[in-house]
Amino acid sequence: MRTVLGVSVSLLLTGAVLGVAGEAAPAPAFAKRPTATKAGDKVKIDFAVDRETDVAVFIENGGGKIVRHLVAGVLGKNPPAPLKPGLAHSVEWDGLADYGRPAGAGPFKVRVALGMGAKYDKVLLSDAHTFTDIKALSVRRDGTLFVAHRGGHILPSYTIRAFNRDGSYQRVVMPFPSNLTPEQAKGFGAFDLNGRPAPMANYSELDSLHRGGIISSVANMGMTPDGVLLWMVSPRYPPGYLIGVDTNSGGAVWNFKELPGQPLNMSCVESASDGKSVLVGGLGRREGSVVYPALYRFQLPDGAKAETFFGDPAKAGNDETHLGAAGAAGLALDGKGHVLISDPANGRVVVVGEKDGKFAGSFPINGPGCIAVDPAGGAVYVLAGGAGAKSVVKLRGWKEPKELARILMSKPVEGGDKIVMALDAAAKPSIVWVGTGPGQLLRIEDGGDKFGEPRDLSNANMGAASFLNVRVDRFRPDPEIYTRCGGHYPRTWWWRFNEGSGKAEQVRVPDEVGGGAGINLMPAPDGNLYGLRWPIYFLKYDRSGKPSAWEQPDHRPLAKGEAFSGKWKDYQSYVPVPMGDTPETMGIRGSDGHIFVLEGPKPGNRGEPKMLHEYLPTGKRVTTDPILKAFGDSVVGPRFDAAGNIYIADIIAPKDWYYPPEFDKALPAKIKLDRRCAHDDFRYCPASMYGSIIKFSPKGGAIDCGPAAAEPKLDPSLKTVEYSVGGPKPVNVTGAEWVYPGISHLGVSACTCEKVSFDVDEFGRVWFPDLNLFQVRVIDTNGNALTKFGGYGNAESMGPDSKDKSLAQPEIAFAWLVGVAATDKYVYAGDSLNRRLLRAKIVYAAEETCEVR
Repeated sequence: MRTVLGVSVSLLLTGAVLGVAGEAAPAPAFAKRPTATKAGDKVKIDFAVDRETDVAVFIENGGGKIVRHLVAGVLGKNPPAPLKPGLAHSVEWDGLADYGRPAGAGPFKVRVALGMGAKYDKVLLSDAHTFTDIKALSVRRDGTLFVAHRGGHILPSYTIRAFNRDGSYQRVVMPFPSNLTPEQAKGFGAFDLNGRPAPMANYSELDSLHRGGIISSVANMGMTPDGVLLWMVSPRYPPGYLIGVDTNSGGAVWNFKELPGQPLNMSCVESASDGKSVLVGGLGRREGSVVYPALYRFQLPDGAKAETFFGDPAKAGNDETHLGAAGAAGLALDGKGHVLISDPANGRVVVVGEKDGKFAGSFPINGPGCIAVDPAGGAVYVLAGGAGAKSVVKLRGWKEPKELARILMSKPVEGGDKIVMALDAAAKPSIVWVGTGPGQLLRIEDGGDKFGEPRDLSNANMGAASFLNVRVDRFRPDPEIYTRCGGHYPRTWWWRFNEGSGKAEQVRVPDEVGGGAGINLMPAPDGNLYGLRWPIYFLKYDRSGKPSAWEQPDHRPLAKGEAFSGKWKDYQSYVPVPMGDTPETMGIRGSDGHIFVLEGPKPGNRGEPKMLHEYLPTGKRVTTDPILKAFGDSVVGPRFDAAGNIYIADIIAPKDWYYPPEFDKALPAKIKLDRRCAHDDFRYCPASMYGSIIKFSPKGGAIDCGPAAAEPKLDPSLKTVEYSVGGPKPVNVTGAEWVYPGISHLGVSACTCEKVSFDVDEFGRVWFPDLNLFQVRVIDTNGNALTKFGGYGNAESMGPDSKDKSLAQPEIAFAWLVGVAATDKYVYAGDSLNRRLLRAKIVYAAEETCEVR
């Protein structure tokens, strides 16, 4: 026997998260080494193991290439055929390769592997200097810059990263590090996951993994003298909250403080000079976009409620006691006992006493927003101007507001007028930092009477929707992995990674059609790439991403509003695509390259049942009657194994299954009565995010989720079983061979713009994300749990590569695991909040190889 791992194998076999205490179980071993004997046209393979475990049987040619994935699964009462219950096994190989193709000339070897697990390998793709939708900036006294920007496309909300004064990357602050104590993580609403704090997904807000991650539309952050970073979060439902995080440890310094309103378009927060209170402005009520024209003050550390500091929440004005109707849009201290307040509705900056809030003066300026003061010299820096024409303006001081320098910041691009600013006054010369909606981070040195040329420190390697789709092209000599990284700027940008050469390259496809934020690409055996884009586009490209004409497209006349391009192009065809900025409702069968789409009866058909139809690579639909019926926009798939079985993910679950047992202590019993999660129970919403992997035979099947325009005509031999949806509500499922719960996230009631992706390998093993528990789950083709791995960690958790070794556990760390795919050697995991594609090596506790004789 050959032992592969030098670590505790039991952690991998049981699926336990690395670092969990417990006695290690013995590794599985061979009781009888494999033998392979020819018997006519077939080969008989015999082996025995010493305990129940999982097994994989590969056929390899003389060059070591796997030509047949014979069988893999969990031994026990229900092993996948041709395995049988028991520890001794005899299986046959028919001499063919996968999909019934010729295996070629020998010699051949049989490899049998026991006890599959995964071990951290490396981060393949990441970029700390790619930003999307920068919302807030702040500078600590030592010059460290903190940048809050969107970490994913829709749900994972914002990440806060720290950079050195020269713009070099330092570390991630939010999501919080994995080495916090329970007390340090308490303010984030964390729960205990295998002995460590982990974020509780805040799903009803549709914006955030962590409770501190819902930053208002355009905001700014503050900083206390002792380095506590301050910002406000704006949930979908009131109230808003004030956050304080220690920028050294990353821990919450207090529980969330309830604000007297929600942060709106331009909100602002700043610490008093003594650090004993915090000023906040730009609050209001989202519903109706009601702004409170007032500045509030919180006492620290124990202030329970905010008091009005300046202005009147109920009345706007333009005098020495009121603010305009837009409220406060920026705050700064001058270091001499005054607070400067941007009052954009009145076109001025108001100056009041820091202690008493009494009016001390004002000066006019058009549309002021973010504001900063150099306490040494008194110079005032204001981000000012109307929509599309914002500039950084430097004034001599608030008492003498003579303009000394100006630099235009806005650019004529989408989101170009969403700009925030911060000042590093301690630098010599002073540095003005500017962040933009499109994701630029600009470093501008102050030359006294003019600004230096802005230096853009941002890259454009990972977009807003990073790694939402991960898939493997198994049809080439070396597997290739595709992952989507385009966001809103641009939308249609993918990375392709070759597993053999290690080379990564971009694949871009045209961006001129459709809605949503991206195109779902799938590699096919013919070498082409096939795509979907909401609401009606079925697309074809060659390997380089260049449009390729359909031979038999559906170019039907469209009613007004049904098409965004207005005219069909030769690489476009018609398919009603379910809602999704990155639709995950297409699959390609490896045996023949046919394309399968889960589609609706018409464009914009949210909530209606989806039907599975089959297409040729020419574009022709070959099914009249649908093969499969699924729920609405939440469905993901299909995927296929070598036998042509169909796998989808949908929001159903076995009766009385609501969420994984890891949440039992964290979620109240009442959630079992209703998984929809009312907004006042926002921290309990992981219960509503789960669905199941469902296997159907090639005959298809149906989930009885309401009437559809064209129901499947099912084989009468298919069985119907009752499952549940949304908690106790029953639903009948016909034709499912099994239903395995635990995939998340699924079942979004308000938006399915962002979908997870899963994978099925040639053995029929299913690899899927459970992002609520920060792990990859693996089951065999009979629905047996095979293994699971992973745990919570931010982008600093890089296994043995972690600079801070206290962050090295768990060894494989995820923050928002949106995509999973596997080859024979590696597992590829897309993590949109950590902004990376992580690779784990597939390892086995024991392996043996024998010649075919």
